[in-house]
Amino acid sequence: MVKIQFESGPTVSVPYGTTILQAATENNVNLDSFCGGTCSCSTCRVEILSGAKNLSKRKPNEEAVLGPQRCENGDRLSCQTQVQGDVIVRIPDYF
Repeated sequence: MVKIQFESGPTVSVPYGTTILQAATENNVNLDSFCGGTCSCSTCRVEILSGAKNLSKRKPNEEAVLGPQRCENGDRLSCQTQVQGDVIVRIPDYF
């Protein structure tokens, strides 16, 4: 089990390899995903505050959706990001 701490919400324990979006959905954390987790809309973007090394590597389709600046900032799409160790994430306010 690994821990995901949502900055403005709970800390949850999930199995290794769970995506951040799956963890949020299963634990009633408000994290939008307009495309349903298909890596096409970027509404599930999160900021990684700690533990970036504990995440799966970013794939080309995630890089394309995020764009170079967001990738450089270390942002991730929660639907594509598997947790492999403890992390702290921030869910940005869009509206």
